[in-house]
Amino acid sequence: MVRRPGSDAAARGVSYCDRVAPLPTESVFDGHVLPPPGVKDHGTAFPAPVIAYLAESLGREGFPVGEWADRAGMPSANLTPDLVATFPQAVEFIAQVVRAMPERPIGLQVGARPLLQSFGMLGVAVQTAEDVGTAIGVGLQYHQAAGSLVDFDLEIAGDAASMKVVPRTADGTVLPFVCEETLLSSLTLLRSALADEHLVPRELRLAYPAPPYAAAYAEHFGCPVRFGAQDCRMTMPRDLLGRRLPRSEPHVHAAALTVCRTVVDTRAAAPEVDFAWAVEQLLRSDVKRAVTMAAVARQLRTTERTLRRHLAESGETFRSIHTRVRLERAERLLLTTDLPIRVIADEVGFGDARDFRRAYIAWTGRTPAEARA
Repeated sequence: MVRRPGSDAAARGVSYCDRVAPLPTESVFDGHVLPPPGVKDHGTAFPAPVIAYLAESLGREGFPVGEWADRAGMPSANLTPDLVATFPQAVEFIAQVVRAMPERPIGLQVGARPLLQSFGMLGVAVQTAEDVGTAIGVGLQYHQAAGSLVDFDLEIAGDAASMKVVPRTADGTVLPFVCEETLLSSLTLLRSALADEHLVPRELRLAYPAPPYAAAYAEHFGCPVRFGAQDCRMTMPRDLLGRRLPRSEPHVHAAALTVCRTVVDTRAAAPEVDFAWAVEQLLRSDVKRAVTMAAVARQLRTTERTLRRHLAESGETFRSIHTRVRLERAERLLLTTDLPIRVIADEVGFGDARDFRRAYIAWTGRTPAEARA
C-alpha cells in the first residue's frame, strides 16, 4: 500500500512514524490539490540546477554542452546557474549527456555533489525537522523547490519503509541517471540530517539492467543492489522514521518551509521571502564549507544583484551575515568544547589556523586563546 505523510503535521513538526495515511487519488497540501505522482505539466519551466551543474562541470572538461543545450531547445547563452527549463528540455539534455558517455556514472557524480547545490532551502527544512518521518514528508511535498526531475512515493510494508522513485518519462535512456541522482542525493541528505555518514539502506532496487559501472553503486550506497526490478526504490527500516534529528530547530524548520512554499507556488510574491533570514539559514546549514554569494543566490532562485539589493534593504550584506554565522559558531566551539584551535578553524571554514586567528582578532579584538581564557 502506498502511503504519504500529510503536510499539516509537517508544518507543526509532528512525527510521522505512526501517522502515515493512505495516499488518495488526489493529495491536498495547504489548500493546493496535487495530481497523482507522475502527472505534471511538462511545458512549464522550472528551476533546473541539475542541468546547470552538468553544463558547468562537463563544460570545464571540454564537452560540447552548448551544442547539447541548443539541440534541447535551451539556448546555450542561457546556461547560467539560475537556469530554468521545461521538463522535455531537461530530459533531452540529459539523454545527450548519457549517450556521449554511457560507461561513466554521471548520475552518481551529480547525486554526490554538495548539499547546498542539491537542495538549497529544502535541505535546511529537512535537516531541521523533528524526526526522519517529518523530514521525508517535507521532501515529498516540496522536492520541486530543489528542481527535482522525478516524483516520489513513500511505501510502508511491515518493518520496511521505501522511498519509491516515480519517473515522469518513459525514456529508458535517462532512467538510470535520474534514479542515481535522486536516490544518492536523498541518501546524502539523510546521512547529513542524522549526522551519520555510515547510514546504509537495506536494499536498492532499480528498474533497469546493470550499467557498465554497476560496481560504483555499492561504493556509494553500501547495500545490496538489485537491477531489473519492477520499480526504483530505496528501502530502509521502518523504525528509522521515528529517529529524532540532532539539528532539529522548530522555528527554523517552519521558516524554511515558508521559503520552500514560495519557490514551489509560482503565485507567491517574491517579497514575502525574508532574504536575510534565508541567506543566514543556508550559511548555518554548512558553516564549514566555503560558499559564495553567487552560489547562495542560485539556491534562492534569484540573481546575485537582486539578492544584494534585498539584503541592503534589510540593512545587511552577504559578508556581514557570513561573518556573524562564522563568529557565532567559533565562539560556541571555543567556549563549550576543548577542540584544538586548528580544528575549530576548519569547522568555521578556514583551511589555516593562522587565517582564523587573524580573522577572529579582526572580528573581536581578541585572539581565540584569549577568548577561552
